[in-house]
Amino acid sequence: MKLTAGVLLYRANQNEIKVLLVNNGKNWSIPKGGVSQKESRRKTAKRELQEETNLQAPKKLQKLGWVKKEKRELLHCYMGELEGRHIPRASNEIRSARFFSIKQAMRHVQKYQIPLLEMLLEIVV
Repeated sequence: MKLTAGVLLYRANQNEIKVLLVNNGKNWSIPKGGVSQKESRRKTAKRELQEETNLQAPKKLQKLGWVKKEKRELLHCYMGELEGRHIPRASNEIRSARFFSIKQAMRHVQKYQIPLLEMLLEIVV
């Protein structure tokens, strides 16, 4: 089983929460990537966020949880709030990176990642 790690980056205001998703040309997903033996899950998550969106992970990064994609992938996810007006820029491996409302994200994201959005809502709201 492939071990991956990612960051669910969010923006919150009085009216709504928006989360950052990336599109690789096929699927919308939380920014994530494979964990190597030489790197911690947290370090992988931060690196993948930077590589895929050109955004730095917030200093306050906390463990959110994990989900399985059938028997192929185990995704460990961290969460952090992006403050300021930073704009994500897609990298070479990513076609698009943008913020979605939670409602929109639940329609776009890969189904196995929906529980991570629900976990975020429980914590932030």
